[in-house]
Amino acid sequence: RDRDHIVRHTFAAERDWAKKLGVQPPEGAMLTDAGLQEHRQTYGNAIREFHAQGKMARTWPLRFLIRHTAFHTLDHAWEMEDKDLTAQ
Repeated sequence: RDRDHIVRHTFAAERDWAKKLGVQPPEGAMLTDAGLQEHRQTYGNAIREFHAQGKMARTWPLRFLIRHTAFHTLDHAWEMEDKDLTAQ
């Protein structure tokens, strides 16, 4: 897989998981620096709000959502690093 495919896949998965918090960024919004920054701010705020209310992310505990999001992103970053796709 090329870098753009991996990035699109990673963002698509995060968009799906964000729905568990009621966050729905427009498709493709995370492909811009401003859109990604806005999404991450909104996603983080939603996690904090759910935590303060003692709510789960639908069927997932918040700790799992946070861990899964971080691991998935890191796993694909490592994949690109291993393949040296950082500049492609």
